[in-house]
Amino acid sequence: MIKPTSKAALPSRPRSKALKEPDAPAHATWHELVRVDGLVRRLSEPHFSRFGLSSAQWGVLRSLARLELRGTPEPRMRELGAELLVRPPSLSATLGRMVRAGLVVSREDQEDQRSRRIALTARGRHTLDGALLEHRAWIDGLMKALTHVEQRRLGVLLSKLSRRMSALIDGPSSAGVVPKAVRTRRARRSI
Repeated sequence: MIKPTSKAALPSRPRSKALKEPDAPAHATWHELVRVDGLVRRLSEPHFSRFGLSSAQWGVLRSLARLELRGTPEPRMRELGAELLVRPPSLSATLGRMVRAGLVVSREDQEDQRSRRIALTARGRHTLDGALLEHRAWIDGLMKALTHVEQRRLGVLLSKLSRRMSALIDGPSSAGVVPKAVRTRRARRSI
């Protein structure tokens, strides 16, 4: 039998002064934002698996539909990646699985043979349409914790934060704010 160790037997560890201070509003808000992101990810996988999709595949289907509505029915892979906020190499494996499942087609771009054009298939459109109503109801259920006014306000605030973060990544003054690796990846993509 293992005997519990008394508190006096444990060596005391020096504590960081920063850990003793309460979080500033920016830090507390950031923590909640990261927490919500993690919870969304945990809830999304089982939700989308009911439709035979991963959350990444759902994102591709929704993005293709949105791009089509905006007049780009067969975006280049880099355009789709920009819509999803992922780099084309990260998108390749997901698209490969979706092509094999018959949800999308990938064609050589006639204007640039190095590029690929991606489009929804009839099966992909049917899968998207079949899941969309239930998906909207699922989102409504998740957002019930907030009133409609709070939902709109949160949307406005998140859009403002999104614009700020995008400007930091894309802008020339991002040195010191955005890690060098992120700036370098962005620079390579724009070449």
